[in-house]
Amino acid sequence: MDQTTVTRNLQVLEKSGYINMETARGDYRIRNIRISDIGKSKMKEAEPFWEKAQLEMEATLGGDSITGILSAFKKITG
Repeated sequence: MDQTTVTRNLQVLEKSGYINMETARGDYRIRNIRISDIGKSKMKEAEPFWEKAQLEMEATLGGDSITGILSAFKKITG
């Protein structure tokens, strides 16, 4: 993602109360980001859905295909 997209997405998360952002001391360009208690709760709530989706993808594609996809992503992202 480009910087503008990341910034917009973080602003949405902050407005929803899922994260807290503050400017770093000494450099206004740096933001310290922390997940809020509400964000932690929402992640815990979403975890079973994430696990189900992962299992469904593995059942559809097969473990070897997923391993290949992850390997390709690692090569792309370095």
